[in-house]
Amino acid sequence: MNNRKNNTPNNTGLVSEDVKEYISLRIQALKLAAVENLSTFVSSAFGVLVFVLCLVVALMLLTVGFTLWLGELLGSDALAFAIVGGFFGVVSLVAFLLRDRLIADAMVRTFSRMFFTTRQNAEDDE
Repeated sequence: MNNRKNNTPNNTGLVSEDVKEYISLRIQALKLAAVENLSTFVSSAFGVLVFVLCLVVALMLLTVGFTLWLGELLGSDALAFAIVGGFFGVVSLVAFLLRDRLIADAMVRTFSRMFFTTRQNAEDDE
């Protein structure tokens, strides 16, 4: 019986140290997952930004070229600009009405995939 009393405090101390080490390792794993998710997000956002910028420049040049061509066909640059402006107005209105479906839902899916798949992968590694 004396051996049990002597071993219990030592075992409690070991368990306490193991719990502290486990908590420390979990915190480090969460920090690493956060860094990974943040770097993935920033690199994806940068890639999307460059793509959108190139797309906007290309669309502007194509729009101006199309509008000038349409102006020659119609004989009036003002009418051509009004037609193209009206087209973009309708496209903008449709995009505004569908913004939740087009943008918010896609962002939620992307963020959930990014955060939850990383957590599952980290748990699988244990």
